Order: sequence, then C-alpha cells, then structure tokens
Amino acid sequence: ALPEIKVANTKINEWEELSFNFTDQIGPTYDQIVIFMDFSARSTETVSYFDNISLTGFTPLAEPMIAAPNPTVPAADVISLFSGVYNDVPITTWRTDWSQGILTDIEIDGNPTKKYSRVNFVGIEATGDNSIDVNEMNYINFHIWTPNSSACRIKLVDFGADNAFDGGDDVEHELVIENPLQEEWVNVNLALSDFTGLTTRANISQIILASTPLGESTFYVDNVFFSKSKVANVKTINLKTITVFPNPTNGQVTLPASTASYIITTMAGKEVLSGHGNITNLRELSTGIYTVHVILQNGTMSFGKISKI
Repeated sequence: ALPEIKVANTKINEWEELSFNFTDQIGPTYDQIVIFMDFSARSTETVSYFDNISLTGFTPLAEPMIAAPNPTVPAADVISLFSGVYNDVPITTWRTDWSQGILTDIEIDGNPTKKYSRVNFVGIEATGDNSIDVNEMNYINFHIWTPNSSACRIKLVDFGADNAFDGGDDVEHELVIENPLQEEWVNVNLALSDFTGLTTRANISQIILASTPLGESTFYVDNVFFSKSKVANVKTINLKTITVFPNPTNGQVTLPASTASYIITTMAGKEVLSGHGNITNLRELSTGIYTVHVILQNGTMSFGKISKI
C-alpha cells in the first residue's frame, strides 16, 4: 500500500472539487482508489457524495475502433485457432498461469478479439489431445493491432513424439517482428520454414507472444490460424536475431555494443536473469539452453540462444 495523499475539504452543503497530485509517484500501476473521509473521532455519522472521479495529466493508449478484416484463405487450407470465419480447433488456454501479462476478451464492432496488456510475455497452449499437427501447413497468420509495441516476438513450441512438455524431444523457434506499424491492423504472415529450430510440427502445443516495452506493451490479436498458402497483401516485417559469444559458455557472454539491457529466459519462457551490459553471472544457471532477449539502445529488441555448460 502506498502512502495516502491528504487534501482538505472546506465546504459543506455544496459541491467542492478536490484534486490529488500523484506526480511524485509516477511509475506504479494502480488498481484501486481508496477514499478516507478522515481519521478524526466523530460523535455522529457523516454523509458524503461523490461524482465525476477522473484521472488527468496523461494520455491514454489508443484503442482499435474497427475490427480486424476477415481472412479470405479457403477453409480447406486452414487450421484455425481463433477467428470468426473458420471453425476453430480446441485451445487449452489463451493465457497460461506462467504468463506475465493480462488477457481481456473484448468485442470490437461485435467481433471477438483478444486484448493483451502489460505484457512481458504470454503463453497460449494447445496441450494433450489439443496439440496441433501442422505438417500440412506452411504459414502461421494473425492480425495484430498495437498502440505502443516497438517489437513483437512469437515462439512456436512442438512437444515432440511423446506430446509432453520437457520430454527430451521438445523443439522450438522464435522470430522477432521489429517496429510493427502502430494503431492499425497488421496482417502477420510467417513462413513455418523460417522457424528453423522447429524440426517437428506434429504436436504444436505452445505459442508464446512477447513485446517491448517489457511490462508496458498492449496489443490486440485476431484471426490466428495456420494455412497452406501465403496470405495476399501482407505488410513486410523485419525479423532479427543476434549472435552471442562465446557460445556455449560457462561464464561471461559478450552482447552487441548497442545493448541497453537483457533478459534471460528458460526455453519455457521463465525469466531467470536480467541486467545491463555483458552477461557475467551465468554460473548461477543450470546446464541447458536459454534464450537471451536483448533490448538495444534504440528501443528495438533482438534475441539469441545461449548454451550453458
């Protein structure tokens, strides 16, 4: 709980506007407003009326006013996860309990849409009998709308022949979408062949979405589906990875000179280390493969793999 701000009310039997200045507490995220009349002893109960509670002095994030356009790929060439056009396959969850972000199911012009806010990363799972065989598919598609994301990441995870997490045959790959267009629907169309680490595709069980600025990003998602054919009229996106060295390593790792900060996560997306500059404390980690997410000084984000020995 943060310290309260006290403002004197000086009138009775008439309306009085009170303002509370939180300028010195910029940064925290608030989810409650608690109002105390005062802490003085009263011999009788008092009555107060409130109206027109508002926040001022900031610019709210823009929101999409129109729904994402309907996809036009033939249904026979699609495996749909979420759309109002195709029959969707079952999904276990659109937000795992290990996600760092908020999911809100909303409607835009009557069209169901997924809103993710305060995002670091969020996991979407289709596990067990819900795992998805995309061997006959060539692309993953989705519409995304964001007011503030500077880079988006999408990771696909296949649980392998045993169709179980961490069974020794899991494979995955992540792509980065640099500088997505803001405040308009972008039709993302990624070739599965670009997910080079995804060497099996019979049991796709996780789609992990992440975005910068970490913990502050908001994006809206619609029309998530795999397709055999490439979607027409897709805006060009840039995908970027980085090289870290030495790799494998048991100690220090050198990052690009333009690095502002980094986050290291497990293959399941759990954050294990973060910091600034080069990485010097890998000895704290268990042997295995990790992903390093690098935020560059210009605000964009890249990623790479680290093998800890």
